[in-house]
Amino acid sequence: MAAQLHPTIAMLVWILAAHLEPGSVSLYATGSPGILDVGSISADAGLVAELAELLRVAGFDSQCRVDIMSWKRAKLVSNLPGILQISSAPADAALIDALIAEGQAVFEKAELPYTDLEVFAARMRGAGHAAIDSVERPGGSLWQSKARGTTSEVEHLNGYIVQLGAQLGVPTPINSRLLAKLSNIRYPDG
Repeated sequence: MAAQLHPTIAMLVWILAAHLEPGSVSLYATGSPGILDVGSISADAGLVAELAELLRVAGFDSQCRVDIMSWKRAKLVSNLPGILQISSAPADAALIDALIAEGQAVFEKAELPYTDLEVFAARMRGAGHAAIDSVERPGGSLWQSKARGTTSEVEHLNGYIVQLGAQLGVPTPINSRLLAKLSNIRYPDG
């Protein structure tokens, strides 16, 4: 008898919030509190549609996506420059482009599709940035982790690209060097 898989739904989460101290979350968004797009990994399409509708009723912007993992990969690639928020490296356009290009090259070699980054960015602009008392959101989740003194997810973002790149023979020197500066984990020089 074959094992039954539990219904699994993947979600793309884009919420413009700041969590810098215990018990306090500030939402820097207009309109909906964020974007929560959903798609099936092993769930019935009706269940996914029902979840998206419940999220919309709760006030979120939510769409069903048959290619949800492609959207999640685009988010990962777009988040690779976040490492610059917590390192001493300059956040110049060339470095940002290089970080993103390495992620794209790895996904392309792995034949893992990702949504076009301009299409992704246009969708995420739908979240609507807003200031609170004329103060802009202080930084993304990586910066917030550093500000709180907690671990960040760079090993799960940039580290994933470095490790997958090493497995596939795709060089990731920029991601590798920045990771080496920030962690005790030794990554390939890629």
